Amino acid sequence: MKGDAPTVTHITKDDVLRLIDNLSDDDLRIVYTFIEEYRAAEAEEKQSSFNLEK
Repeated sequence: MKGDAPTVTHITKDDVLRLIDNLSDDDLRIVYTFIEEYRAAEAEEKQSSFNLEK
């Protein structure tokens, strides 16, 4: 992307849907993979902190 993205303090689901509406199939796969990897890392972190609390 060209330039800096504006700082947004409140993002709605519709904002995200508008943003991804024109992405190519390759870009959509990248976004999907990022979200899946992020969720997996979050779950792993949560599990690690749970195990440390025992």
